[in-house]
Amino acid sequence: MIHLIKTTILAFAMLFNQDAQAQQNNDCVRGAAEPTLTNKYFSNHKFTLQSDGLSAIETAVLPNGSVLKVYNEGCEYVNITFEFKTKLIPDSIQENYIEAIRFMESIYPYIDVPLDVESGIHLLKHQTEQGTSLSYNQEIPYGIDDFPECVVLNYVEKINDTEQLMSLSFILGPL
Repeated sequence: MIHLIKTTILAFAMLFNQDAQAQQNNDCVRGAAEPTLTNKYFSNHKFTLQSDGLSAIETAVLPNGSVLKVYNEGCEYVNITFEFKTKLIPDSIQENYIEAIRFMESIYPYIDVPLDVESGIHLLKHQTEQGTSLSYNQEIPYGIDDFPECVVLNYVEKINDTEQLMSLSFILGPL
C-alpha cells in the first residue's frame, strides 16, 4: 500500500513538473491549439488540450460509426494529423493516397485549421491522377516560400480483414 501511495505521489509530481516546465519554456511562436472540428458536422466531438498547454487531441464519431482523431501539435510548426479508419486496400500506396484524398474532401468543409489544407488535397489529387510515384512518410511540399507547407501520408495499418487505420498530416512551418 505504501508503495502505491509513493508511486502515485511521484506520478503527480512528475506531471506537475512537466506542466510547469512546459509553461516556463513556452516561448513557442504559435499559441495553444484550438478545436479544428466544427459543430456543423461533428456534433459529438471532444477537444482535449494536452498537459504541455500547446497541443491537443480531438476525437469525433463519424456518421458511419468510425472514430476520427485529430492531433494538433507543434511549436515552430503547425502539425495537424488526421487519423481515421477506411476500408482495407491491400498493398496499394496509390489507392491509399486516393482513399485519403476522398476522406479529406468529405470533411474539409467542416474543419477549421490554420493551414491551406485545400491546396494540399488538390496537390495530392493532381499527383495521383498523373501517376506520380508516391510513398509513405514522403513530405510533399506546397505553399509559398514564406509559409512552406507539406502533406504527408504517415502510415496505413491493417486493423482487421476489412479495415485499416490511416494517418495523414498537414504541416506548416517554420513559422
